[in-house]
Amino acid sequence: MEYGHRVKDPTRAEVEARWRDLLAGSCSREEVHAWTRPWVEGDCKAEDPLVSIGLTHLHGFDMTATPAEPNLVFHGMEPGRVYCKSEAQIADELVGWEQDVAFYDRDREGWERRKWQRMIWVVREERGLEVARRFAERAVASEHLGNDSATQALEAHDLPA
Repeated sequence: MEYGHRVKDPTRAEVEARWRDLLAGSCSREEVHAWTRPWVEGDCKAEDPLVSIGLTHLHGFDMTATPAEPNLVFHGMEPGRVYCKSEAQIADELVGWEQDVAFYDRDREGWERRKWQRMIWVVREERGLEVARRFAERAVASEHLGNDSATQALEAHDLPA
């Protein structure tokens, strides 16, 4: 990429169109991955968080692994590898992304609150309650989340909806 040159951010409609093209078979997973690279791997960062989330999904749909080592993943298909995500999973993720877009447009503050609550929940599940509590305290101190919302996330039994 040339210094000072900025790649134009894709729109939500363009992200959705690539997703649908992939599901329809009119482009490959590897082509979609290559299209997302400037924003996911490069210096270009999409301004719209829902575009960024969509690009991240698309970027990973070409991930493959061998049945013998399913936790060792690669970009792109090679002999002996299988895709990590099925077409049905890709379709389900499109539906989830579309729901996320609608929620964001309807209630941006609620979307942000849910995003932070989900991060706290994931930290708790993966790293334990004490680490999640410290993370929640930082989220509250930086005014990303209120005390009540942080407490709800720490006490939630399931991923906040």
